[in-house]
Amino acid sequence: MSRLLKLLLPGRYREFTTLFAEHADLQHLVVTFLALLELSREQLIDVAQAEPYAPIHVQLKGERPFVLANET
Repeated sequence: MSRLLKLLLPGRYREFTTLFAEHADLQHLVVTFLALLELSREQLIDVAQAEPYAPIHVQLKGERPFVLANET
């Protein structure tokens, strides 16, 4: 989840497919997808889709980028 939070910025949507590692195996794909679902459930990210079958976009909620406490 922290890797995803670092990739996302408030006010800037990223395409859903870019959040997955390029050569990830099935386990990494599933874990990343579950992390996105959990972040959405915790209302830390916004997920949007303009119309059916259109690309899905994700953005971080809030006003500033996410920083872990030990990285400040």
